[in-house]
Amino acid sequence: MPKVDLYYAGVHLRKTVNAGTKLSDILSKERMSVSMPCGGNGKCGKCVITFKSGAPATDIATASLLTGEQILSGKRLLCKTVINEDCEIIIDDKFSGEDKIAAESVEALSQKRLNAGDIEDFYIAIDLGTTTVAMALVGKEKTKSKYEVISAVSGNNHQRQYGADVISRIAAAGKDGNAAKLRKLILDDILYLIEKLIKDGLNAGGFKSSISGIFIAGNTTMLHLLRGYDVSRLGSYPYKTQHLNFEIITVKELFKDENSLSLRRAKIGKYLKPETKVTLLPGISAFVGADIVSGIYYLDIISKKGTKTLFLDLGTNGEMAYFDGKKLTVTSTAAGPVFEGGGISCGTASIPGAISHVKILNYKVEIITIDDEKPIGICGTGVMEAVAELVRTKNVGTDGLLKEEFFDEGFVLYESPGIDKIIVRITQQDIRNVQLAKAAICTGINKLTKEDIPDVVYVAGGFGTHIDIESIKTLGLFPDVFDDKIEAVGNTSLKGLIKFIDDIKSTEYENGDAYSKIAEITDNAEELVLAMENDFGEQYIKSLDFRI
Repeated sequence: MPKVDLYYAGVHLRKTVNAGTKLSDILSKERMSVSMPCGGNGKCGKCVITFKSGAPATDIATASLLTGEQILSGKRLLCKTVINEDCEIIIDDKFSGEDKIAAESVEALSQKRLNAGDIEDFYIAIDLGTTTVAMALVGKEKTKSKYEVISAVSGNNHQRQYGADVISRIAAAGKDGNAAKLRKLILDDILYLIEKLIKDGLNAGGFKSSISGIFIAGNTTMLHLLRGYDVSRLGSYPYKTQHLNFEIITVKELFKDENSLSLRRAKIGKYLKPETKVTLLPGISAFVGADIVSGIYYLDIISKKGTKTLFLDLGTNGEMAYFDGKKLTVTSTAAGPVFEGGGISCGTASIPGAISHVKILNYKVEIITIDDEKPIGICGTGVMEAVAELVRTKNVGTDGLLKEEFFDEGFVLYESPGIDKIIVRITQQDIRNVQLAKAAICTGINKLTKEDIPDVVYVAGGFGTHIDIESIKTLGLFPDVFDDKIEAVGNTSLKGLIKFIDDIKSTEYENGDAYSKIAEITDNAEELVLAMENDFGEQYIKSLDFRI
């Protein structure tokens, strides 16, 4: 049986495995966080690892994605690696940093950090994102009536080893046994983060009570995978869902296939009872999910009669909603994972070392990285700012083409010294991916608003919070008339859940006004299917160009 020495995030792990074991399976079992953006199909070439010894022979697919120099130096693709002999493997630093993903914080929701020892009622709010799971412990002080944030945590959605976007995961779930694996991964993530939440509560002053309830929002695919529902019809027209309504189940039902599992392993069994209620918020359609409903609820959009409100969540699906003062219309557009650094040659999640801001002055590049760490790649905000700067400095034309001198190798933003140098660049394909994403968003906005001018534009998520809107104007992502109307609103999915908890506790549980307000959103939302619009293709093509 082969022996594998793994070097990952400063840890040395030795494992004896059966010949023919996939490296990705070993890492998954050990909860070592890695990303395989193309779903492990060996098509993107981004999951590069290094063999110190025992490097396997390369197949044709791997050879086409790595240079001869890389192959000779022991570089291989993680997703294609099968262990058949003794070996030593270094999992690159860019993977180990992904456990520190910079998810949107919810600390700002509370004016003060509450002491858990003074709380009489605890709830957990969970935003189940495609890339990140964000979670908040919510409670009410004994002398107060309002529910506030006690602590918040976030972490990776480890399903990403099956792909960076929902379409990849839908495809993966259709393969034998993968649906159950995807479900187990997210259940483990949830339990792991709940344990962290409770530890924070203990540190805050003594967690002396069990959880009273759990509330979950997420996009439709994530919630279907969580519940073990069939997702095969979500990936092709007419995009049928199995369940979109409120669900109120118990912890025992949620973890039914896991033999009450991990409750003991995660050391939270005494806080999380089998009968504890779990509420999943409803969605609107296959690609406009409960996370958007929660955001609309948090912003109280449909109650503001006469106010024209555009709500954008610039993730993989490009979900958006427009309230014209009377009617709520929603849509989604396939923007791809560019806004989260996906589909980019040197792209990475928003982790320490990711280039997040870029300025170009006379060919001199100025960069800022998350936590001021050494650059390891570039995240969504950095990608957008870099391309915008290349357009502004006329290194990229309005048609999206790099100048001839950079066309083949790309424009280098950063290059480290030394043998194992790190080069972060923007390639022609990266620029094309930005064009496709921004064209999808622009076309969606135009079709949704019918070119009406909203009174306010809310941009949700980490991208909207951290991007400098002025710095990306040359991309033409938003019309100029939006300039003084844009407001970054952070993680509205999680904020909506927290508001929902506070609202239902001030009314009769399960039958209060909060449930009615959520139902009003889902019942009255009208979905616009962009693909069915006659001139969608024409407007999309027009939206590809940048502007000077």
